[in-house]
This record gives sequence, C-alpha cells and structure tokens, in this order.
Amino acid sequence: MTPLHAFRTNPIDPDQSQALDAVLRARCAPGGPALLRMGLGATEGLLFGRYQPIAKSAWGRPDVQRRITGGRLVPVGPGILEVSVAAPGLTDLTIQQRPLTSDLILNRYVRGVLRGLERLRLNVMYPGRDLITLEKRAVGHVAFDIDEAGRPLVQFHLAWSTSLAEAAPRLADSGGRLEDRDDLLAPEGCITLSEALGATPKLERVLEAIREGFAEHVGATIPIEPLPEEVRAQADSAFAETFAQEAWRADRTPPASLDRTARVPSQLGSFHVALALEDDSRLGQVCLLGEFLADWPAVAALEEALPGCLPEWSSIAKVVDRVLDTPPHVVLGLGPRRTIPDTILRAISQRHSPST
Repeated sequence: MTPLHAFRTNPIDPDQSQALDAVLRARCAPGGPALLRMGLGATEGLLFGRYQPIAKSAWGRPDVQRRITGGRLVPVGPGILEVSVAAPGLTDLTIQQRPLTSDLILNRYVRGVLRGLERLRLNVMYPGRDLITLEKRAVGHVAFDIDEAGRPLVQFHLAWSTSLAEAAPRLADSGGRLEDRDDLLAPEGCITLSEALGATPKLERVLEAIREGFAEHVGATIPIEPLPEEVRAQADSAFAETFAQEAWRADRTPPASLDRTARVPSQLGSFHVALALEDDSRLGQVCLLGEFLADWPAVAALEEALPGCLPEWSSIAKVVDRVLDTPPHVVLGLGPRRTIPDTILRAISQRHSPST
C-alpha cells in the first residue's frame, strides 16, 4: 500500500482550505494512507493561529480566518503556496510506519518539503520551531495539530511570491493593533521562492518537486490525484457548519469576566493567560492564548482541569504536568513547561480588563 496519497487543489480561500484540511484528516482511517494537499491560495487575507485572539471588528471579514493549527499569524492568497499533510496516526510517514512522539511531528513531516525545495537547488533548512528558512531568512511557516483520534495535521505556508512579512501591513489595513504583537516577521528577515529563484517559478515545477520530495522521504511512488468530488462536498459542509461561522473566529476571545490577565514573551511571539478567581480564591475559568504549538485536546484538557485549582505554583504545576504527561498531549514554543504555571500566577496578581 502507498503510505501517502497526494492531491492538487485549485486556488482556495483560507476558510475553505481549513474545511478541506479538516475533512482530509477525518478521512484518514487506521491502516490507511496519509493525505497530502498542495495548491495556491485564492484571495489575499490573514490566517490566525488556532490560539490567537482575533479582534471582534474582524470576525465578519471574509479575508480574516483562523486555522486549525497553532503558531503565529501568516498571510494567505495567490502568493502563498499551501501544503498540508494529514495522517491516520503518529508515524513518520515512511513506508516502515515508524511511530513518533508528538514533539517530533514537525521534524519528520517537514522533510518532504525540504527535500522537494532542495530539488529546485534551494538551500532550505528547518532550524526548529515554526519556520523554514532560506539563506537564514523565513521562507515558510509550519504548524501542527493532533485530534482526539490521534491523527496529526501539519500545515505549511510557503512564500511563493508574497513574503511572510506581509502579515504586518495586512493586519494594519484590517484595523488590527501592531504595537502589542511579537509574532510578526520583519521584511528583512523574510524571502520568497520567487526572489530566491530569480523569477516566479511555474507552479507545476514546484508541486512536482515537493511531490518528489515526499516520495523520497516516504520511500514509495506518490502520484498526484484529482481531489474526489465527495471530498469537495464534505468540505463545503464543514465550511458551512464550522469555518464560516463567527464562533470559529471568536473562539479565543476571553469573556470580560476573565479579568485577571498576563502576557509574557514566548519563542514564537507571546503567551497570554486570562482567568477568573472563584469566591474562595481557587481558579475559575482559564483561557490560554497566543503563539504556541499544541494539540487542541491538550489545550482543552488544561482549560478543563485548571478550574478549582488552588492559586499556588505547586498545585497549578501538578495539573499541567498531569495533562502534558499524557500522550499525545504536547505544548511547544513556550520554552520550559513552567512558563504555564508561572504565567497563571502572574495573571492571578494582575486584575484588569482582558483588553488591556
């Protein structure tokens, strides 16, 4: 059995691309192949990470969307090449199907993209965290999620002819605040594939190179297939039911009742905590926000387990350890694990509006 099937998609809007990736992951059955999707974006816009708050003024904007995976804000559109891989379980994608721990997902899944771009004579690297670099400048963003069934989804956004630094001016044009953001990339720190190659390459050439890169990593031939019509129909339903809804964009916006907040620098930008205290000073509702990489079930489990906890470091750290020591839960991009209880304690001592 071929361990990976590849599909090329027509230019697609960011909210519809998230619906399609959700459907492709849901179709990954135990013992079945992983699924690879490649194609350009359609309309220019912004794609927020899973755990980033989106300003209420932007909830209804069609050019602003939230993705399934975590990490920082990235631009999308016809100048950004989207590559997504969904798999039925935590394996390295090779024909041997070697098991993986959650913290190694990006390190293994990025290899197909790296080998593909190397076929274009591009000296790309994955130095870790959420960026692919070329000449020490960011040329791609990568992030992951793992669902309740243990199925990973890895999403790449490669700078085709639009720089990843374009996120900042687009955010400003949409009315977003720039001064409080640590996740935006500077123009001098970014490069596009078009710049590196001296001209905008033919899409077919790049898609073929990436397909060959994944085939080399997997150890098997991978044909590019048309997207089945039933998948398109399922994606349309997922779009209407979830990704077109305002609730999806509003999900990480803490209610005003969470009046104790803290924000600290992180490896990818910043980490925010918003929470409330109960009358007996125990933790009430807790919301974890910002630029980090995690499986959504881990974040949901943390937010479910922390309420009722005593407002002291050892009690909070014990809950965090219990959740994150349960595979496949993982949170990356914050530095040491103690960043979570440290920031919660800081929030407890800082009572003010979450918008401050």
